[in-house]
Amino acid sequence: MEEARMAKLRAEFSRLVEEGRIKEAVELGLELFWRPLFEVVERTARRTEENARAISELRERTEENAKAIAELRKHTEGNARAIAELRERTEENAKAIAELRASISELKERTQENAEAIKELRASIAERGKHTRENLRAIAELRASIAELKTRTHENLKAIAELRASLEAEIAARKGEAGRLEGLITHTRLILGLMSWCEAYGLRLEELPARPYRVDAAIEGRRVLALVEIAKTGEEADVRQLLEGARTYERLRGERPNALVLYIYAERPPEELVKACEEQGIIVENSPKRIAARLAELEERWARA
Repeated sequence: MEEARMAKLRAEFSRLVEEGRIKEAVELGLELFWRPLFEVVERTARRTEENARAISELRERTEENAKAIAELRKHTEGNARAIAELRERTEENAKAIAELRASISELKERTQENAEAIKELRASIAERGKHTRENLRAIAELRASIAELKTRTHENLKAIAELRASLEAEIAARKGEAGRLEGLITHTRLILGLMSWCEAYGLRLEELPARPYRVDAAIEGRRVLALVEIAKTGEEADVRQLLEGARTYERLRGERPNALVLYIYAERPPEELVKACEEQGIIVENSPKRIAARLAELEERWARA
């Protein structure tokens, strides 16, 4: 239809030229030859503007991701320094306990020497068979000294026991704190690895606070919305927590997740757990690459549907 209109305009242009109506022929020629060029230029300008806006949005997202990764690296370095300091303090406490044990051993040797000296003194008194006033006074003083020594020894042993209990309690607390820090570092490393693979498949990962969401992360694409729970070995409690997290996410954000993922990082998940999760429609994996790939496959399948 457009070709017919153009043919008609060309015929009209030729007729005007033959009739000598040059001005009208020029105006018709401008409409005939320049209007399509203007339309092409306008379409090109609109597409260029749309591409510029898309590039600007992509740069902003890239800068935000770079800032988030830099902050995570700072937290990881700080935790590593804290663990190093904690290990140094633990070594110092171990040295102090070793010195304390050596002191206790030395005290026991001295007590045994005193006991042997007392035995020798009693034997000497028995051999002499003299119960003079001086000997009685010496014995009384010796008994008082022994009683005082026993009292001091008892007090020292009690203080040593209290100190040992205090040091053992502090060591146990430090070990618990080190375990929590190592767990946090492991969790951060796993989240970063999964985030990297998600970006490679065109998915976006958002780390969620344990309270109130009760899960570790949400992975989002154009159509897929998955919640992720990270566990060391995987138990039924982790499955229940993931299901509760899905209900909480829907209540707080108004969106219902259409995929649930249990990420086991310590070992291969047990067959019983895999079977129970399949009945609930939950993905169980111990590889971040396979998790991202399976979610990308769901995204593509739903896009085709």
